[in-house]
Amino acid sequence: MNRSQFVQAIQNGEYKNYTVRNLHGLKTPASKPDSTTNNNLD
Repeated sequence: MNRSQFVQAIQNGEYKNYTVRNLHGLKTPASKPDSTTNNNLD
């Protein structure tokens, strides 16, 4: 699955823990934030 297919699947509601952000005009998949801090990237 490429990026645009993943974006479409997120927008179709297939991935509830992800959202789509617009970064520099490019639709980009991003995981939704949660209350857990031990799974964040440093």
